[in-house]
Amino acid sequence: MPYFFYGHHAVSAAEDYLAMSEWCKQHNIQHDIYGEGELIEKLENKVADLLGFEKGLFVITGTLNQTTLLQLACNQRKLDTVAMHHSAHILKHEQQGYQFQKRFKCLICRMKCYVDL
Repeated sequence: MPYFFYGHHAVSAAEDYLAMSEWCKQHNIQHDIYGEGELIEKLENKVADLLGFEKGLFVITGTLNQTTLLQLACNQRKLDTVAMHHSAHILKHEQQGYQFQKRFKCLICRMKCYVDL
């Protein structure tokens, strides 16, 4: 088994899940329904307090974060279009799910960008 640090071994998935299970039992953690539940609400409130915000929102994936933030930016500016480079992750790897949700329209940019360093 490989070692990450001297004296520490890589943890298997079974060991990880067993540790999580034991922690949940010790802390009486109940199942959360997405966006609801004491554990998630405590996390959201703690992070909001640490960052000086009124409320926090736990979003489970970066995919949800990206499209949600783009939609919020559009709403704030009263626009419905976002410009993205043709190699943007949302376009190439997320099956353009934002279109199914009718969150915003996308203007695909294909120009080359050069940066002087």
